[in-house]
Amino acid sequence: MKLPVIVKAPDLNIERAAHIAAAWSDAVLQDTESPFDHAPFSRWLHAYQQQREQLLAFGWQTFVPDSIRRGLTYIRLGSAARGEDLPHSDLDFAIVSDGTVSFAQAVDPLQQFVRTMTALGFQPCRGNVMGPNPRWFGTPADWYSRIEQYCAFPDWKSARYLFMAMDATPLSPCEPWQGIAVTVRSRLAASPFFLWQMAHLGIRRTVGLHPFGRVKWQAAAEGEFFDVKEQLLAPIVYAIRLLAIAGDVQAMATVARLEGLTQMKMLDPVFAAAVSDALWFGWRLRARLHAQAARSGTNAERMEKGRMPQAWRDCLQVHLRTAKRLEQLVCRRFRKPRGSR
Repeated sequence: MKLPVIVKAPDLNIERAAHIAAAWSDAVLQDTESPFDHAPFSRWLHAYQQQREQLLAFGWQTFVPDSIRRGLTYIRLGSAARGEDLPHSDLDFAIVSDGTVSFAQAVDPLQQFVRTMTALGFQPCRGNVMGPNPRWFGTPADWYSRIEQYCAFPDWKSARYLFMAMDATPLSPCEPWQGIAVTVRSRLAASPFFLWQMAHLGIRRTVGLHPFGRVKWQAAAEGEFFDVKEQLLAPIVYAIRLLAIAGDVQAMATVARLEGLTQMKMLDPVFAAAVSDALWFGWRLRARLHAQAARSGTNAERMEKGRMPQAWRDCLQVHLRTAKRLEQLVCRRFRKPRGSR
């Protein structure tokens, strides 16, 4: 697989940025290795994160007026924060305001930013986990108040918001966010109820595997399909994040968290290696879906059974069994606290 050259934000313009985004997407389709060999793809993914960050920085500097942008800090959320973005990944982000720019002043420019970034391969978040949503915008004081509100009413919705805020990295230095991140982590780690909710409401029964070990293909008018993100990747990423919180592993990337858990002997090294292989397989398969969608307009998340070679199906089944074992592990570890409803 030949990797495109990484182009820095100062050397980009809108037309070139769109072309570069497409070139990196197309490069994924050059990967013709076996489903067990993720080495070439891992080089692509690591390099792609650097290019993706430059495209994001370019868009933020170009599409948001200086008068607004100077008072705001862009906080990457989800896969972007973890360094796991793919060509069709959502534009999940939060905003920290220094108090000189209000939400009312920022919302229209931020909405325009979201619309414009689609040309560079950044899809609007379907769940609206973005700065134009007032829940994801605020001063440091707003953020601390929001955290306290979530902890005061610890339902599943509040838990989800706190876990989302766990995977967050500022696009530029932001000292206030460091304190916010520490608070989020400490409040989650101190709450057996929050941890139980993620294990049993967010992870349990999400792996796409039938009880007897067969792939759980979903039915659709155009044929059976498998959702790589929801049925394989998300359960693994969420489970590793949950264990990392419990074990005070400070890393952000999922593979780094996995390595930290192994070093702390919270996971068996052989099993951890199997989990890592499952992650790389899932990212690789999903990246190919994203690249094919960009080229031909196919669904970016659904792997159609009829288009999946048998060797890849067999490999998928192996990795799903690993994911299922991880799912069961976290459900056993994080029990519902006594006295909670």
